[in-house]
Amino acid sequence: MNNTRKLALAIASAVSVSAVPAVYAATAGDQLEEVNVTVSPLDKPADAVGAPVSVLAGDKLRNAASSTLGQTLKSQLGVANASFGGGVGLPVIRGQSANRVKVLNDNLDSADASNTSSDHAASIEPLLAKRIDILRGPATLRYGSGAIGGVVNVTDGRIPSEQPEQLEGAVELRHDTGNNQSAEVFRLSNGLGDHLAWYVDGVYRENDDTKIPGKALDGEALKESDSDFNTDGYIANTNSRARSGSGGVSWITDSGYLGLSVNRLENNYGIPPGAEHGHEEEAPAGGAAPG
Repeated sequence: MNNTRKLALAIASAVSVSAVPAVYAATAGDQLEEVNVTVSPLDKPADAVGAPVSVLAGDKLRNAASSTLGQTLKSQLGVANASFGGGVGLPVIRGQSANRVKVLNDNLDSADASNTSSDHAASIEPLLAKRIDILRGPATLRYGSGAIGGVVNVTDGRIPSEQPEQLEGAVELRHDTGNNQSAEVFRLSNGLGDHLAWYVDGVYRENDDTKIPGKALDGEALKESDSDFNTDGYIANTNSRARSGSGGVSWITDSGYLGLSVNRLENNYGIPPGAEHGHEEEAPAGGAAPG
């Protein structure tokens, strides 16, 4: 009886083992579904491509730097320039501007009037920037719920965070033929002793009216404006002049640093004809305008 059971088990095991290759042989003949794989030509990982952060630094920043913050960032993804002439240019991120886009200087609010009116220039000089970070999406919530459009953080290094090993400096000269703009920029930094570091910088920028072919105003714009402002070959009141200087000092140790800086900015610019806008509030339908 025992021999009969052993023989039956042996036969069953042999049948099971021989059946397995038959199953694989059946599936091997089936046609596999075609899968298309696309590789990004940018050679970047998926998390880097989709990151809602853009960084301008080094040669990229030097090539993009301009007289206004909006003009400097207009070539970045999702960023446009709200321009009121050559002296004013503010960043527009994903269609949002003014107080919906927070502009920071070394992680601190710039505290100027540019977030209340688009014809006011920002108090940040892009030509002195060492790095500009542009944040979009949920990453802006850390800077407050009002920055729903985005955040622009300009780092200029006025408060040294590292001890320079030797005297460091840079000089930059620029010229723009479109409005005959000339700009001179310099920066210097060095260390004193083992823990003290200092920094100074300065910029002077001046330009004439922007040159254009033909008349400044035409069609509907001419009807709404005084004909005296309809200049030929240039746009009146687009000249500007700016000068800025700053200095900073820091006490640096292995556990951190403590520093301060002082800056003075003088910016004299014009608003071209036809670009003026009022600050009056429109009355809602069926009601009166607020007093």
